[in-house]
Amino acid sequence: MKICPSVDWVTGVSKTYAQSMAQQAIWEELKVVLNVTKEAVAKPMNVREYKGYRCGPVFFGSATVGTLLSVSGVDSNDYVHRVVGASSRITRIDLAVTVFYPNYVKSIASGYYEYVIESLGDLTGKRKYAMISSASGGDTLYIGSRESEGYGRVYDKWMESKRSPQFLNAWRFEVEFKGELAQRVAGDLMRARDREDYIVSRVSQWLGDRLILCPWTVANSVERVKVARPAKKMSELEYLRTKVRGTVARLVKNGQLMDVLEALGVNTLVEPTEE
Repeated sequence: MKICPSVDWVTGVSKTYAQSMAQQAIWEELKVVLNVTKEAVAKPMNVREYKGYRCGPVFFGSATVGTLLSVSGVDSNDYVHRVVGASSRITRIDLAVTVFYPNYVKSIASGYYEYVIESLGDLTGKRKYAMISSASGGDTLYIGSRESEGYGRVYDKWMESKRSPQFLNAWRFEVEFKGELAQRVAGDLMRARDREDYIVSRVSQWLGDRLILCPWTVANSVERVKVARPAKKMSELEYLRTKVRGTVARLVKNGQLMDVLEALGVNTLVEPTEE
């Protein structure tokens, strides 16, 4: 069985000037990573009292009490140590284990839900479990209350990712920690000798305590894998600049300007000069 343990979300708040500057430095760096330019500016957004900007998986905002930086997805796994270091307090951190099955299995979430019902009977007045089927066809099992400090999800990652090849046949087992628990989990993660081991253990324990037996705990063998970043889509102008410009320059140098324009279908936009 192949699994990929990772941090999938981290939010930190700062209260000192030095920490706020460190958070802003991370924000500026991630804008470059995400290829944000003046033509693709970050969008204004407010998160509680923090006014700032969101760019894809990253939000940075400020308030009278300090700043807030939130990073999700693959970037949160890459930057979690820096976000923790630049924050007075971590207010949310999501730990996830993505499981890659050899074949597509649709009934993972529903199977767990049926087991919970059989084990607990009527769920009235007991811990919350909810099964949701999305329009895309993927199922999600929610465990606990969103208002609590711990909130679990087991969901069809392949369908959630719109069948991305990166997540072929994948399911994700994820726990969202908030409040004081998030601060403790983040601290334990930073102190862990092996952070991936800690993520696997913490997710297994939290879900296992709620009747969700994680598949890697009973697998004959487990292989750790990394999920590659999705290839950045090249803009049309970037494609022309990096893939076409050299060939065009060579042909123009050889006196074939009109041939190039004709090949590109724009020869009618240029009037030939009289010799």
